Amino acid sequence: DCAPSPSNGLTFCSGSLGAVASNDLIKMLRDFGPYIHFLHLRNVSRKADGSFYEAAHLEGSIPMAKVMLEVVREQIRRHKTDKGIMAIPIRPDHGHVLLDDKKRMADFYPGYSLVGRAKGMAELHGLEQGIREMLL
Repeated sequence: DCAPSPSNGLTFCSGSLGAVASNDLIKMLRDFGPYIHFLHLRNVSRKADGSFYEAAHLEGSIPMAKVMLEVVREQIRRHKTDKGIMAIPIRPDHGHVLLDDKKRMADFYPGYSLVGRAKGMAELHGLEQGIREMLL
């Protein structure tokens, strides 16, 4: 609030924020939705001892469908108010090494596999489209 401007915003990383069980990601999305300029959607599985590890996009401790629902609601809100940028770009998680990626591991930076990231992006896109169809 100290320097209100459409240029001031944040990147929302569901994996980093979701690693702490007490963080309410849905409330965070509602509270900061107008200020979110970019999403890094990834999931984690939390263990009882507080440790966590990265999980597949639609598995893990983070309710990705509820997260995506709030993202779509924010995009709809932006569209109705016709202010600022309506789209919120999404970057998938690093992606698992799958299929042909196993042969090409030396060709890409670890964690940025082609097939694994494409699979994750397809899952997130399908989730978004399904939610959007239900709301509109």
